[in-house]
Amino acid sequence: MPSEVTEFRRFRPELLEQWRNAVIGTYAVEAHPYLENNKSPFTNPIGKAVKETTAELLEWLFCGEGEPPRERLSELIAIRAVQNFTTVQTIGFVNDLKRLCGSIVLPNVTTPEQYIGYLTLMNRIDTLLLVAFDIYTNHREKLATIRIEEARRRYSRILNDSRFLGTPVELEGAAHADIDKMKSNNHGADV
Repeated sequence: MPSEVTEFRRFRPELLEQWRNAVIGTYAVEAHPYLENNKSPFTNPIGKAVKETTAELLEWLFCGEGEPPRERLSELIAIRAVQNFTTVQTIGFVNDLKRLCGSIVLPNVTTPEQYIGYLTLMNRIDTLLLVAFDIYTNHREKLATIRIEEARRRYSRILNDSRFLGTPVELEGAAHADIDKMKSNNHGADV
């Protein structure tokens, strides 16, 4: 990583604290103390994921080479993808980092070299956002596939039960119509 970016590493503690607060701020106010203070990874997987993901992503941002750490990013996005968040809310925490860099780092940029470093930092956050979106869409596709397969199993079970009871029910067409509707609703929208 170019030295003009690593020089901004001195802002890491402040960025980390404010970024974690921003991510936790996306949850219900009542949950904030629990998410911030409960250290158990078993009873607080969200808090654990926020703490570890933000730390590792900031380390990559200032010092890392190559792509962002997908596994760590995937852990937090997987949790958020199954919650009642929109796409923007699920991955928007990455954009919060950009906003925070603008308010914490940018005021301290005084030379053209530092400005180049700042722009490099912004490009790295954009890369992080694109990777986050890719991970999110993969998680949502998996979730949609699971839901479609569950619907197929449910309709199959209904058909088998109705035949066993001697009252055949014509649900085959309805099952396919519902599955097709689920597929079309999933295309471009949250499932």
